[in-house]
Amino acid sequence: MKKNIIFNNPKYKGKHILLVEGKVLVAGNWKKVSSSLDKVYQQGKIPTLTYIPKADTLVLSHQ
Repeated sequence: MKKNIIFNNPKYKGKHILLVEGKVLVAGNWKKVSSSLDKVYQQGKIPTLTYIPKADTLVLSHQ
């Protein structure tokens, strides 16, 4: 899966995204994603959780 498909899609901007097995399961506010996250853990799957900012963001990392 290409990550640019998610990051460049305007419907995901400003939302939390829950990915399971390479697919977007839920996109929305934290309350909506949090309830789905519990269900994913109960199924024994490993989710990826991220937030897509509304505008371009510079992320700095210290290594």
